[in-house]
Amino acid sequence: MAESYKIRTLIETHHNTFTPTVPLAMNVLQGLNPEYTGIIWDPGNQVFEGRESYDFALNVAAEYLGEVHMKNARVMPLMVQGQTLHWETAWSQIQAGLVDWNSVFTSLKRIGYNGWVMFEDFSTVQSTEEKLKDNLAYAKSLLNAQ
Repeated sequence: MAESYKIRTLIETHHNTFTPTVPLAMNVLQGLNPEYTGIIWDPGNQVFEGRESYDFALNVAAEYLGEVHMKNARVMPLMVQGQTLHWETAWSQIQAGLVDWNSVFTSLKRIGYNGWVMFEDFSTVQSTEEKLKDNLAYAKSLLNAQ
């Protein structure tokens, strides 16, 4: 259907879905033309489920990589019950979570990616305007470091 409308449809790597990883997303896209179908790679979602090596994910996605979402999450101890420590995964500022964005940008450069990188910052420490300003400066610093 995407081909008939000359558009590209994308499936996202997202926790709590059938496609938390790039290989699982590739299973869904198997046999489909990468000109009209692809993957939104979201390493921030993969902090919750499906964490994989950046180079591995990007090499598997190859020509299906259509977009990258830039956000982050962290894992924190939530509470102790008896002898059990419980953990919580929560959104964080882009620079403060488990995703190593410098390594992500290095891996993107390695495969020659020059497509969209979209901010999707769910953190609540700053206002939207402050997040946009700081995230843009951070992304530019990563690009300049490459």
